[in-house]
Amino acid sequence: MQTDRFELKYIVTEPCARAMREYARAYLEPDCHSALGPERGYSIQSLYLDSADWALCRASQDGLRNRFKLRVRWYHAAPMLAFFEVKRRVDKAVIKRRAAVDIDHVDTLLEGRWPRAQAVAHDDVQGRAAIDLFNDLAHSVNARPRLTVSYRREAYIMPDKPSTRLTFDRDLATWPHRGAIVHERPPAAFAFHPRIGGVIVEIKFTDRFPEWMKEMVQTFGLARQRVPKYVICAQALRSHDFALSQHARAV
Repeated sequence: MQTDRFELKYIVTEPCARAMREYARAYLEPDCHSALGPERGYSIQSLYLDSADWALCRASQDGLRNRFKLRVRWYHAAPMLAFFEVKRRVDKAVIKRRAAVDIDHVDTLLEGRWPRAQAVAHDDVQGRAAIDLFNDLAHSVNARPRLTVSYRREAYIMPDKPSTRLTFDRDLATWPHRGAIVHERPPAAFAFHPRIGGVIVEIKFTDRFPEWMKEMVQTFGLARQRVPKYVICAQALRSHDFALSQHARAV
């Protein structure tokens, strides 16, 4: 379980991202995955669930002040685990509940069934509560797996306060869910790459916005933006599928 936190997002050029990395070196260090991964980053894949009419996507797209997302996330740096996550936005704060599970049990848990007690890592009470919340919310909107979002993340944290983070996300890709968890990216023909126009930067913190981060934002002239990766990918896939269907009808 994570406490309330705040997330500020920006899109910057690659040279700006590199300059920000250098600026932040006096305050931050690579997170545990970045320290292990190549090219200063690591791969993240997230399977998103939604209703048949994309209700959760529309709630995020419309900027509703109280909304939630349901996803199963896994890291290539830790291939044996997956994380069931409920990400809720309440006014301006973000509340995330997550449970680490054995990746072999993901499909069974997505069906709302407990395969065995050890499915949740360490079989902890909070993890089971997070799974129960995930399933309850999924049932409330009849959500099913819809698509996977993938990207490469470069992440830094404050040594004495890991909840304060600076991340750079690149190589955004997406593909529709095809019936089972996939550990690797699918063939290029099945993946779609939405155009973002730069590197996605996220500043995350709890409580107060650190002064040095405020100064960094001002120094680089950053303009805060809404950059919901799930919405961007869902829109891109739906537009792509519509274009393909129109082309098929034309021929």
